[in-house]
Amino acid sequence: MNRVIADIDWKQLYTFSSNQAILGLCFYGIKKLGNEYSEELKRNPIERELLITWMGATQQIRRQNMKMNVVANKLYLKSATIIQYTIKGRFMS
Repeated sequence: MNRVIADIDWKQLYTFSSNQAILGLCFYGIKKLGNEYSEELKRNPIERELLITWMGATQQIRRQNMKMNVVANKLYLKSATIIQYTIKGRFMS
């Protein structure tokens, strides 16, 4: 693992993870790397600006996911109500 961390191009990883819609997942992994491989990260650190950009994008994703969870929950509750009425022989929207 030491060699892998030493050879990582952080900007390229950010671009790849952004294109693949896995920014949050990669950021979580980087946080775990910091705990386990702090010396290796000191030798190949992420530039401060890139780290701040990554953190901001991750927070934005988290907020969007929270909003989506609220909407999905409302849709689920509405669909569950429709199914209940349909099963009883009454259809109401």
